[in-house]
Amino acid sequence: MANELRGAEDPAEAAERRYRELTLRTVSRLDPAGLPDTRGRLALRPDLRRLYVPLRVKTVIAADHSAPPTDLAELENRRAPVGDRLAAARRLVILGDPGTGKSTLLRWLATAYLLQARPLKVWAGFPDIGTLRFEHLLPVLVACGNLDPASLAGSLHDVLRHTLRRTEMGESETAALLSRLDRWLERGEILLLFDGLDAIGDLPDRAGFARQIEQIALAHPRARIVVTSRPAGYRELGFRLGRGFEHATLAEFGREEKETFIHRWYGLMEPNPEHRQRRAAELIRAIHSTDRIERLAGNPMLLTTMALVAPKAGRLPQRRADLFGEVVQTLLRWRGDSGEPLEMRESLPQLEYLAHAMCDRGEQQLSETEVLALLETLRGELPAGHPVRARPAADFLRLVEERTGILRRAGGRLHQGLDVPVFEFCHPTYQEYLAGRALVDGHFPSREPGIGLAETIRALTGRTQHWQEPIRLCIACLGDEAEEVLSALLRPLASGAGEAAAADRARAVLAALCLADEIETGEETAWEILANLARHAGPKDGNALWPTGLDEAVLALADSRWAEPLKLALVRELLAREAEERWSLGFVFKMLVTSLATRGERSSPAELTPLVQPPPTPEEEGVALALEGMASAFVADLATPAETAGRLLSLLAGRPAAAHAAAWALYSLLGRHQEAGAWRPTAAELGRIVALVARPDLDAGAAWCLIKVLGQIRAASAAGALTARLEDPSPSVRRAAGEALRRIGGG
Repeated sequence: MANELRGAEDPAEAAERRYRELTLRTVSRLDPAGLPDTRGRLALRPDLRRLYVPLRVKTVIAADHSAPPTDLAELENRRAPVGDRLAAARRLVILGDPGTGKSTLLRWLATAYLLQARPLKVWAGFPDIGTLRFEHLLPVLVACGNLDPASLAGSLHDVLRHTLRRTEMGESETAALLSRLDRWLERGEILLLFDGLDAIGDLPDRAGFARQIEQIALAHPRARIVVTSRPAGYRELGFRLGRGFEHATLAEFGREEKETFIHRWYGLMEPNPEHRQRRAAELIRAIHSTDRIERLAGNPMLLTTMALVAPKAGRLPQRRADLFGEVVQTLLRWRGDSGEPLEMRESLPQLEYLAHAMCDRGEQQLSETEVLALLETLRGELPAGHPVRARPAADFLRLVEERTGILRRAGGRLHQGLDVPVFEFCHPTYQEYLAGRALVDGHFPSREPGIGLAETIRALTGRTQHWQEPIRLCIACLGDEAEEVLSALLRPLASGAGEAAAADRARAVLAALCLADEIETGEETAWEILANLARHAGPKDGNALWPTGLDEAVLALADSRWAEPLKLALVRELLAREAEERWSLGFVFKMLVTSLATRGERSSPAELTPLVQPPPTPEEEGVALALEGMASAFVADLATPAETAGRLLSLLAGRPAAAHAAAWALYSLLGRHQEAGAWRPTAAELGRIVALVARPDLDAGAAWCLIKVLGQIRAASAAGALTARLEDPSPSVRRAAGEALRRIGGG
């Protein structure tokens, strides 16, 4: 009777309340890859309050796309809470490499806004919640990789319905809540979180869904939207999300954030307070012990991996592949609450086989039916008595989920009208590692007898971004055999077609990324990789705000012992090019030097390392000096700009490429420091510059830069030389001369 007097609860309100409860229960817990605690039991998924360390983003492209370009060095200093950027831009694309915390960041956002709807005492003390604007937004977290074909090709309603149903809401509850979500979308009270755009394996589907997100933004201008993706998968789209989306990258952990995470990790995983403090101190010392481990630990996933393997490995592995290998072996050897650990010879081939199949299909999930079919296929390929055939596939699948957490159940999907369980690896990184190991060990579907590893990898490169990480990890596992595979990657295809050229560039980039992983290779092969990378630099490379795959390889090499040899390779390639083709080499060189400068590392031209090549010539050292000056001008890294300018002026009389590099450096130096008066040409220097511009045989690139200098300082004495340049064969030189004359004339 009391219920009748109060009236029945509104179905939409009941559905909303249930959605909030179900979602909060799911997203408020971190998922550190199913890793076990120090006592040997699989850890429960910890609450965000206990382990989350606030992540920061760096804006690279403003929402209105009209903000002035910002140099990479300045971007490194603009680490901002995501809440600040969401309040300012309302729509974000957040890019991050594997393991940088993209999914964790969206879980934190969803949890924070769900908690804000509750009393203060519930959310007080939640990590970093003070960086969010206090407002009642209902978060909807969409796992892009879990969307079915109908949702990918459908409307926002289809996406929302699919997402709500995956939270275990019933059909009637979903329908009731959808009607309420429509009103909230119009009022701007919904936060749409699209996690892992790159996880949509089929490129046309991914591109189509990206366009659908743009349409959602257009149809619901007040809605808040955040999209995450790996950079490689996002680049494959061939376009950037428009409609006011700001683009940002996830910042790596700094020193304080690393140490905070370690203390929280051991506070969660180690019950003994004495052991807790000792182990935390040991790991902190270990990650600060070498530059390479320090850089790896900036990645939250890799830092978590280090925390797991540190008690077992004694000394931390120096490479990603070795870290992942330690984790996989640790998990497989772990004893569950009952039973023995799984045997490596039984488990690894099956996990590798599954991981390869998933990468090859561009999938992160397989139905139980597909998993069992693959495992049965593997059994049929192996001889009687092999450990893989020791137990039925279904028993192995159950045990590997129960005892290791490497492979886990992740909901279900309809298959032939039935709801079938779906399985995935605990983190995409481990899927990629095991797929790489599958190539090394030969455990993969459709393996062709007689085809060596080098040719197998060569055939996979350039096919899809889903294979880049597995191949890098594969080659890192090879040891002395890596050189043969890398040499195969460098061989061009027989065809000269555009598609073949793109594949050759992809191989050049991949080989460089492998070199950055500190794989074992001789100096001759290393130099060939660096020179080949430099040869493939093109007009789209060198943009710090929107790095290409080649740019990312250069930045990876900046973190390795190959940074100085790469400078020499870039200088030699620049010297071999015509004026219009040199700019990209200069911008790539600038990106490399700027990356080193942001870490406090600066080199001199005398440190150019030739490897097995002849030592740098005086001309090469001069060009390196000019390019260093050009790049350093942008990070205010020149103690004596006037002295540097004097040295650059002497290079202007050299060969065309050297003159171009010197003139470019002078223009950059003037543009950066003119307001502070750090350098302005003396009368004698100005006379030399005007005389050079008047020479018709001056290199077009050098002429353009020097003309820009003359225009910048409004040099009236240069009017005659500039007027003559209005008839220059180069359109860019003619335009620069016209602009300079207008500045001099006060126009």
